[in-house]
Amino acid sequence: LPHGRFVIPLMFTDRSFTKDNRLRNPFRHQSMPMRAASPAMSGMPAGTMATDPGTATVGSQVLVNGRFAPYRYVRAGRYRLQILNSSLFSSYDFALSDGRPFVQIGTGSGLLPHPVTRTDILLGPAQRADVIVDFRHEQHSRVLLSSIPRTDGSTTGIGTREAALMQFRVGRTTHQQVHVPHRLAHIPRLVTPKKVAM
Repeated sequence: LPHGRFVIPLMFTDRSFTKDNRLRNPFRHQSMPMRAASPAMSGMPAGTMATDPGTATVGSQVLVNGRFAPYRYVRAGRYRLQILNSSLFSSYDFALSDGRPFVQIGTGSGLLPHPVTRTDILLGPAQRADVIVDFRHEQHSRVLLSSIPRTDGSTTGIGTREAALMQFRVGRTTHQQVHVPHRLAHIPRLVTPKKVAM
């Protein structure tokens, strides 16, 4: 598998900014709760504690490793992208602008038994994907990584962000010696008992 400089961790999150590029407080219209060890210490009757602010906040800009709309110089070879959706609420359906596929080799639980080829990768909050992207034969081109609207026909849950996320700027070729094996990991079969003690 690709290793060293051919491994790129990518963390995606959404934030909102003020006109002078300061982070906007998503809870500015809510009062933050005061925590205390007991109602007597807080001076409040039992059962009157304020509730936590909701975590369903969505920022107006999507950041990649803390940067807005970045680009990354890559060689015309195979890269391993370790993708994490660190947004609190937003989901992303990742796709590449030239239609090239992702070869998924892992999730947040580790390597898959076998690689799976996908045209897009759907990740909800806190989900991970470990994928291989092949930039061979793409010398001196630019490939855009975007989040696209969901196309699975689901009518439940939330949709996905539609946004251009980052650009890969492909340079000259490289003589890397890597391949994606057909068998990635052995996952032992679990033997479940026929009877479960109550």
